[in-house]
Amino acid sequence: MRLNHEMIHQALTDLHTEYGYSLLKHWNFPEVYFQVAQEHHRGNYHSKNDLLVIIRMANQTCRKMGIGLVSDSTIILAATPEAALLGLSEIAVAELQIKIEDSLLLADME
Repeated sequence: MRLNHEMIHQALTDLHTEYGYSLLKHWNFPEVYFQVAQEHHRGNYHSKNDLLVIIRMANQTCRKMGIGLVSDSTIILAATPEAALLGLSEIAVAELQIKIEDSLLLADME
């Protein structure tokens, strides 16, 4: 069977959390990190885990900006549960997007 682009994309989407979790656990990272790897796309997640909430917010920001495997320009970042949990205003969310854009520009320069 020959793998096509869609099959590879789906495999990466489906498996990156499982393999990220296993790899970080195997490398003896602190539990908080492999929990983040495992749960950052789940609907039900530990909202008291600040690192997980931050990663979910960054992930959604990248998704809105079209960075990564999945994009969704319709996300209203300031209205996400993560923004609320982090106490982010619309201005703070806009600043986050600018920082991500700037980091992309810096990465292209190197």
